[in-house]
Amino acid sequence: MFFKKTEIYSIENIEKDFYDMPEAFVAYIRLNSWRKKQSRISAKINRLKKYYQKPTELFARLVEGLYLNPQRIQIIAPHTYKRFYELLNSGYYKELSNLSEYLFNHDFSDKRP
Repeated sequence: MFFKKTEIYSIENIEKDFYDMPEAFVAYIRLNSWRKKQSRISAKINRLKKYYQKPTELFARLVEGLYLNPQRIQIIAPHTYKRFYELLNSGYYKELSNLSEYLFNHDFSDKRP
């Protein structure tokens, strides 16, 4: 048994598929298609901004960066780096106490940015 092939209509070839459609209507369909596309892109950007600008997420990225390349973090954000170590050494971040041991006992000679 053979199934009928499904046709997919695209906004790129709307004139070919519907050759008798008025030009104004084609333009209207394209405009609405672009609006929807812009809306999807804007929603994605806003969702990512909301996620990456949360204080908890920023702190997690800082700690991750300190594990991966502390010299790079020190170059990028010197004040944040200094304040983090002040708080770490004063015992504010008890759960991260092993971070200072890790950083001071490892050689980070790879100077990649």
